[in-house]
Amino acid sequence: MNPIRSGKAEPCLHYGPLPSRASRSSIRPSKGGTRVTIVGGDPPREIRCESDLEAKATYVFLADRDIVDVSEQPPAVTYLDGDGEPHRHTFDFLLTRRSGERILVAIKPEARAQAKNFRAQLRQIAAYVPKAIAQKVKLITDADLGRDRVHDAKLIWAARRTPDPEADAAVAVCYSDLTGAITVGDLVARSDLKGRGFMAVVRAIANGGLTANARRIGYETLVRAAPKAPRTHDVETDASVGDQP
Repeated sequence: MNPIRSGKAEPCLHYGPLPSRASRSSIRPSKGGTRVTIVGGDPPREIRCESDLEAKATYVFLADRDIVDVSEQPPAVTYLDGDGEPHRHTFDFLLTRRSGERILVAIKPEARAQAKNFRAQLRQIAAYVPKAIAQKVKLITDADLGRDRVHDAKLIWAARRTPDPEADAAVAVCYSDLTGAITVGDLVARSDLKGRGFMAVVRAIANGGLTANARRIGYETLVRAAPKAPRTHDVETDASVGDQP
């Protein structure tokens, strides 16, 4: 019997996502509550969400090219209430922008935020947030996370989870000479890559190579080749409301 000779093929290794960086274990869900774990970021890691609304916000954060890090349930902030009594508040997210600016984000249903005067409470808490931890405090509610916005964010997340450099390069060639608008469907047809071509177009929109004329990315969406210095999306002005303390 001939001995088996070692080949030159590189071993195929698979590494799971990094663990969550949350400062606490997920709170036990209430009746009808939702707990969602999303794998995202670079390098990929688990992001634990304590509600469906938090999960929707996470997809939007991950799709934003201006946000380079999403950390859930950062360490609690200690603050004093109006009577001087100490309390601790754990924000839902700590976002880091490409510029290095950090933002503590609270996620609440709009109706609950209004009923509990939560914006006023956030102003009070913000006064005790060290600048070394975060430079801004923001509130994001369901009023900021429309269906189309979340739909596109989830689509971008899925497209990035299945990288396809060959399809990306082919689609880039197809729109490199564009002088006007074209539908996503026509661009996919040009590439002759069908589903792979569609996901490559989604990645091109997400990465700034293409600009879409509206939210809700689909085959009828009009896209254009982006200018050389595309404008990045700003979560502060587009994804969040609430008074800045």
